[in-house]
Amino acid sequence: MADNQNENNNYEQIIEELKHIPIIDMIYGNGYFEHIYANNYMICVSATSKYRRGRGAYLYKIDPITKEETLIEFLPEENNNLKWTWIMITKTPNGPILNGVRISKGIYPVVWNPTLFYTPKPILSFDLSKNCMEVYYYKIFKNRTQENKLYIDKYSSIEELEEDIYGDCNFGGESNYKDIPFKEVYNKLDKKEFLHKINEMIEEHGNMIVGDLGLGEGNLCVKSDKSFQLGDFLEYLRIELTKNIA
Repeated sequence: MADNQNENNNYEQIIEELKHIPIIDMIYGNGYFEHIYANNYMICVSATSKYRRGRGAYLYKIDPITKEETLIEFLPEENNNLKWTWIMITKTPNGPILNGVRISKGIYPVVWNPTLFYTPKPILSFDLSKNCMEVYYYKIFKNRTQENKLYIDKYSSIEELEEDIYGDCNFGGESNYKDIPFKEVYNKLDKKEFLHKINEMIEEHGNMIVGDLGLGEGNLCVKSDKSFQLGDFLEYLRIELTKNIA
């Protein structure tokens, strides 16, 4: 009994220490992921019964010479005392899923490129190019996150879209292009084509949540079949991320 208690304390201590150890390799499979740490430990989380012992979380020690893996602990999915916050996120080939919401890297617009955006005169062109659309997409979903609006599959009309066209857009580069009124730019564009391109981006990337993720402002793209409020999900995600670095 005492030996079992010592083993439990040992693996819990290891898990706490790993929160501060760099990850040197990641492996993603169909319904599972593996994180290998610089101190030769590996955490595996699986949502499929076909992986190793099945659904759950694994902790391995890796021999630095032979690379042999020694299982230290296996916690099946049904274990209600699971303390690894990683188990809440199921890694898949297309990105992690948190409570049914698929998460992927956010879009960080980069438009300051004279070869792409300058006319023969030194004036930045506001158009419907990919780079500029990323600026508009970012601003639209920053507005929607701050307003705590619902996740959307697409905009059904120009009028619906225009409710989110406000504030300033940041095109980077010179200060003259950092705070451009969104409505002013939008009114110069083909509205039907703008709606079409924004809906294409939503179909490809989903929605984006923009705000403080606990380490300063950031953004993540999210996709889901269910409805949820973007601001509420940002707060929920911030809490989960904070747990991992606490």
